[in-house]
Amino acid sequence: PARLVFNRQETSSCSEEIVIPEFGVRKFLPPHEKTPVSITPDKSGTFDITCGMSMLHGKLVVEG
Repeated sequence: PARLVFNRQETSSCSEEIVIPEFGVRKFLPPHEKTPVSITPDKSGTFDITCGMSMLHGKLVVEG
């Protein structure tokens, strides 16, 4: 299991939601707050992270 903490420090509507499709995550991120997201990776790899509008992108790297 892993616990990711997203610390949203602004109010742009594009950053109000985090999506990690591989792990079924779609979570609202309140502005100026830390939001924990728990996942349980079952394999190693690099997984996409996006905002709800798919304009902001990142990668989650899971090492086994």
